[in-house]
Amino acid sequence: MRNIRHFGGYGTFDRTRPLTHGRQRYVGEAAGLQDYLFGFGIRHAMVSGFLAGRSIIDGADYDRLCRTALGHHLRTSLINRYVYEFMGHTGYDLLVRLSSRARNQRTFWSKIYTKPVLRMLLYPVALRAAKEKIRIRAQF
Repeated sequence: MRNIRHFGGYGTFDRTRPLTHGRQRYVGEAAGLQDYLFGFGIRHAMVSGFLAGRSIIDGADYDRLCRTALGHHLRTSLINRYVYEFMGHTGYDLLVRLSSRARNQRTFWSKIYTKPVLRMLLYPVALRAAKEKIRIRAQF
């Protein structure tokens, strides 16, 4: 390679912002609705877009719809991010190894994002660490 230029970036997740402003509804990443572990957001964008439309048509509370539909996933992804960062390189290696051995990737990743009771006990710790370290502000 010639003229190599290294680059990097950072992301922040801010769920303390309101999801609405007047009649406008924010969806997907604009609303801070994305996966805290890897930053993926297309599913949240599609779901929140649907919910925004539903809130307009039905006159429903958009914030409440999003919390109901996406809240548990956002909490779980925050815990996953905390565990991932806490374990560092070892955690990354473990995650890659376990993922590569899985017979079904959908099943493997579904288990990572389910709401297991033991991991949910980490939510207050993960939320506090996120507020201090990785600048994630969340209310879910």
